[in-house]
Amino acid sequence: MANYDLQYNADLYLIVLPPPENFTGVPNWCMVRLTWDTVSGNTIEGYNIYISDSIDGVYTLINDQPILSDVGYYDYTLQTNGFTKYFKISSVNNENIEGDLSESIVCEPQTEGSISNSTIWSGNIYITGDVIIESDGFLTINAGTVVNYDEGSANISVIGEIFALGSSANFITFKNTNITLNDIESEDPIFQYCFFEDSGSKINCSDSNFEIEFCEFVNCGQVVNSNNSTFKIANSNFDNSSILASQSEIELTNLDITGSTITSELSSINTSSCNYSGSSISLDDDDIYVQNCNFTGSSIDIDSIEHYINVVITDNDFGSSALSVYSANDGNYVSATINNNFIHDSGSSPLSVIGRFGTFEFSQNIIDNCCGGNIIKFNSFRGSGSISNNFICNNITSSILIQIHYSDNGSGNIILENNVICNNDSPIIIQLMRQNYPHSATIINNTISYNQGLAIENVNSDIDLSIINSILWYNQDFIVGSADIIFSNLQTDIEGEGNISEEPNFIDYLSTNFYLDSNSPCIDSGTIDVRR
Repeated sequence: MANYDLQYNADLYLIVLPPPENFTGVPNWCMVRLTWDTVSGNTIEGYNIYISDSIDGVYTLINDQPILSDVGYYDYTLQTNGFTKYFKISSVNNENIEGDLSESIVCEPQTEGSISNSTIWSGNIYITGDVIIESDGFLTINAGTVVNYDEGSANISVIGEIFALGSSANFITFKNTNITLNDIESEDPIFQYCFFEDSGSKINCSDSNFEIEFCEFVNCGQVVNSNNSTFKIANSNFDNSSILASQSEIELTNLDITGSTITSELSSINTSSCNYSGSSISLDDDDIYVQNCNFTGSSIDIDSIEHYINVVITDNDFGSSALSVYSANDGNYVSATINNNFIHDSGSSPLSVIGRFGTFEFSQNIIDNCCGGNIIKFNSFRGSGSISNNFICNNITSSILIQIHYSDNGSGNIILENNVICNNDSPIIIQLMRQNYPHSATIINNTISYNQGLAIENVNSDIDLSIINSILWYNQDFIVGSADIIFSNLQTDIEGEGNISEEPNFIDYLSTNFYLDSNSPCIDSGTIDVRR
């Protein structure tokens, strides 16, 4: 506690106090702790502190009321950390008379280095180099903060904890700032209402578990780079900003993804309620679950190179988009379930599944108004599959509408059941072929009608093909190759148990309503014994 010489003011008969001694400032990132020796005596009321941008500049009072006399410190929060600040202090007596200002002290706030305690960033944070949040460090970034590195990019390496939680009205902005997460475990979002812009801003994560919500990523290139991590991203937008993952578990929910890619290997991807526009998902040896998403001018390419993979794609809208599942090597196993999707307006092959081993289920889908190569291609070495309860109509292709190709040794079976395949323009509507070993196919309860092209081709009669309870009517041509046909309505008389050749009487084929009229000869003309 400092002593002082009494100063006498002849007009006021009061004591005017000198400034306190040992006035110093200890800068942090966006806060300066100012300390001093308190002034002794019963006439001291408190202290005033002033700030300036230059040593000889104008000093502005920063406290509304005098700082209490028994307090020897003051924490001042800077709105911008990248600039040198100057401070002065004065004493105020109990009649609110202020004494002389002290000599100025200089403070240069931190712009790089380590964080090993609880630290808060607010306002404009300028980084001049790399930052490390140590294991005992805890960084909180307040809403409205802008974190910026002017040249190239700086890295914030997180070993301790970080929470960047903005608000819908005040996003946190990262410019030219990479964030590296190392062994982070958090059940709560660590980035919320954050805006990442330009190619210098990325999130790199290794051995971490975290969440991102309500964030914007714009022109960031490879914005999320993950290795052996589990993370969730929800309610966010990606614009020319992509995700790269390895050996990770990723959950993407309610995202808008434009001009971006998701590239991954040996990972699990779950994406639901997302909008993909001009974007792609490219996976190697990854499980993938796609639900309730919209794809416009986008693609999904899934390769099984060395591992078993499981593919589930349900309840999506694929507009001008394509899906490819490919198993490259012998010994791989692909399980693909593709159900309840609307696939339309594609200018290239919208669906291709090629696998040496595995199962394929394609059911309750609508494929409408697509053109280009094969609309559906199933190529398997020893797998089996089903195409059932689909509406495949109004497509144009110069190749084959539905191609089923078995190759190599082994055996497999494909079932086409309860499909409406009508009003398509293709040289061949359904083509079945095999190489070497026996395979079989069953076409049951299908309507294959009003197609411009050969209805069915069993190439070289290689497939053991059965056609049961089906309507093949008004196609350009009927069938090439052998088939066991029973209980079907055929425009051409074909010998076989229960076969008829009568107008099927669709309700309105011109409007693609291929339900049967009540007087259709097909009603009650089939068999329930399909085990033959």
